[in-house]
Amino acid sequence: MPVLVARTLNGTGRVNVGQGAVMTAQGIGAALSPVIGGWLAQWQGYPAAFVLLGGAGLTAALVWACCVRTFAGERT
Repeated sequence: MPVLVARTLNGTGRVNVGQGAVMTAQGIGAALSPVIGGWLAQWQGYPAAFVLLGGAGLTAALVWACCVRTFAGERT
C-alpha cells in the first residue's frame, strides 16, 4: 500500500502526508484488531471473529489488487 500511495501522490508534494495517513490507518487497524477479535470471539465464538476479521482483510486485499491494476496501466 505505501508504494501505491507514493505512485499516486508522486509530484504533488504530498507523498509524506499520504504515507503518514496510510501508516496511521495500519497502526490503528493493528491495535484494534485483537480487541475486536477477542470481544467478538467471547460474544459469538471464534468462527464469527474469523469471518469478520478475515472478511476485512480480504476486502482490503481486493481493493489493493484493483488499485494496483488501475495504476499499473497508467505507468509510462
